[in-house]
Amino acid sequence: MGTVSKTIVTTPEDIRKYFQVALLGKRRFVASFVERSVTAVAETAFVLPHRTSSLSQRDGNTEEVFGRVTFVVAKRESNWKIISFHRSAMPS
Repeated sequence: MGTVSKTIVTTPEDIRKYFQVALLGKRRFVASFVERSVTAVAETAFVLPHRTSSLSQRDGNTEEVFGRVTFVVAKRESNWKIISFHRSAMPS
């Protein structure tokens, strides 16, 4: 479930569409990982929580905005796939 999602995104097509809009849409931003972790839940599945920093333009000023994102990835056949994700703003 991404920051701009109004529904839970579950299918590969909907996950791809979410990232196309979020990353390639009209709003451009620069984001980087500030802190990250990897937890193996099986040989073919991992949980990847991250803290992020994004630069955002507001009223002509550049603002650094912190957030959090968690990906669950799993190996499906010979490819690694995002099977679940959540993105939200960092509480102040």
